[in-house]
Amino acid sequence: MDFTPVFVVGIIFFFAYRIVELFARRKERMAIIEKLRPDEDSNINASVNIESNGSFISIRFACLCLGIGAGIFICFLVIPQMPGENYYEYLRRFNTVCLGLVLLLGGTGLLISFFVERYLTIKDRDYKQSIIDKNLERKRAAEKEYDIISE
Repeated sequence: MDFTPVFVVGIIFFFAYRIVELFARRKERMAIIEKLRPDEDSNINASVNIESNGSFISIRFACLCLGIGAGIFICFLVIPQMPGENYYEYLRRFNTVCLGLVLLLGGTGLLISFFVERYLTIKDRDYKQSIIDKNLERKRAAEKEYDIISE
């Protein structure tokens, strides 16, 4: 009796269950963190956290595709200049060069997307911190005016 289909179905359901469980646990952890988080108004100088879990996925995907496309393009520019003794030697070199260039430039695209994400995250954090600082200055100025008026 062949148990291969049973194992395949079991493995598929196991991984599907684990993925659903992973997301359910994440939601539970986020709910616990929200309960434990102190009141936002009590501490105005709290550090600004930016969650970029899925916000930069389009930049990552675009840079990866640009890198892969550039790798394929450069591969087809370089390959005709490569001499080969026979067809199989040429094909082996072609595959090696294409794979190497695609992986190299795809990785370069991901590296570029990392630096772009980091730059945008820092810029956004600084912008949010400047808003918090302005609100804190306004609050202090309003408290000074109230102290002057109340005296």
